[in-house]
Amino acid sequence: MTLKEFRQQIKLRYTANVYENVSDRDRKFYRLGFKSGYKLAKQFFKSRSLKQYNIKEVIKYVTINDIIVPENVKNIISAIANQLSIDPNQITAKTRMQSAVIARSILINVLRDKYKMSFEKIGALIGKRDHTTIMHHVNMKIKKEHFWQPNDIIWSRYYYIIDNLK
Repeated sequence: MTLKEFRQQIKLRYTANVYENVSDRDRKFYRLGFKSGYKLAKQFFKSRSLKQYNIKEVIKYVTINDIIVPENVKNIISAIANQLSIDPNQITAKTRMQSAVIARSILINVLRDKYKMSFEKIGALIGKRDHTTIMHHVNMKIKKEHFWQPNDIIWSRYYYIIDNLK
């Protein structure tokens, strides 16, 4: 990773408020680059070997519907739509077709479990829905209610998406 890419990742991470799941050592590097300025961070990194610190690759983010989300969310939506044989736009539409609702529920739970996205952010991403709707889908999965019954096919589809994420 070049220094320019590193700076972009630092900036994206801070603007997206996604500063979780980072070790203390990495957090110090990101803070140094963000708070003290990139020139100072560059000098710091030149004075020490980057190989010695083993900096993690930061998830890349893009903007969808004015919301900053992980880069592969579009791929997740299309994979879920392909599994359920529906149009990807139906997942974010205001339709109540069962296949679209199931696809939406899978997407909500993948984004919540894999990326720890907030309820508000997920709701805004999938068609400006209220955060309580998102909480309902997460709770259905936790309690194994409605279409999240044990041994239902939705579980295999959910795990397929989780396992095939990059």
